[in-house]
Amino acid sequence: MTLKYVTETVHNVEVNDLKMFIREQTGHSYEIVPNEEWGNDEQHRIIVDGDMSGWAFAYWTKFKSTGDQDRYRTRDIMNGLCADGKLPAGIYVINVSW
Repeated sequence: MTLKYVTETVHNVEVNDLKMFIREQTGHSYEIVPNEEWGNDEQHRIIVDGDMSGWAFAYWTKFKSTGDQDRYRTRDIMNGLCADGKLPAGIYVINVSW
């Protein structure tokens, strides 16, 4: 028997680098770790495709203008950056370590 698998290309990024990138691109800080309730020595996978439908678009628009800090919005911010052409679509693995 042969193991079935799919090979994927992923973008590995450190959480602090992503945090700085968000600030640089939007002018607003976003506290990823506490807002997502992530812990030390974790990895989180986010699929970014630039889809900004419904509530995601409303949140992205609000974040860009006010820097609003709702929880669980890292995916929306990354998709917003993708839709704006500032971040390539793909699979991101965010590494958390301090």
